[in-house]
Amino acid sequence: MISGERPAANLALLLPADDREQENSAQLFAAPGVRAIGVMTNNPARYADLTGFGLALVERAPIAIDGN
Repeated sequence: MISGERPAANLALLLPADDREQENSAQLFAAPGVRAIGVMTNNPARYADLTGFGLALVERAPIAIDGN
């Protein structure tokens, strides 16, 4: 799905623009004892979401997207 389609579709259905939750991802890292990770994302909210689960985020690297 193209990144702009999901928020528009969710809003049309009266849902939050981005309803994905990061709890499962955080638990996946925490289970084997991972305490610090780097994140590749263009969404600063995603970075903030993961810090709430006890993970130390040591780096946020943007994802480079070339135009068509």
